[in-house]
Amino acid sequence: MQNFLTATPSQRQAHMNIATLRSGIPHNLLEHDWWQSFVLQNLFELPFASFLTLNGSRSLCDQ
Repeated sequence: MQNFLTATPSQRQAHMNIATLRSGIPHNLLEHDWWQSFVLQNLFELPFASFLTLNGSRSLCDQ
């Protein structure tokens, strides 16, 4: 995930374009899921992570 964060905007776009072509999933949904995963990963690495509970999730993009 760190590689994606340190990539230039054009490199990020290229990675998303490749992922879209390979998966058939629209770019905006892939990027949304990437950021959601990034935030959750970082939340659950915090010292108080054992007190957090993830009670399912539903993306607003799931329509």
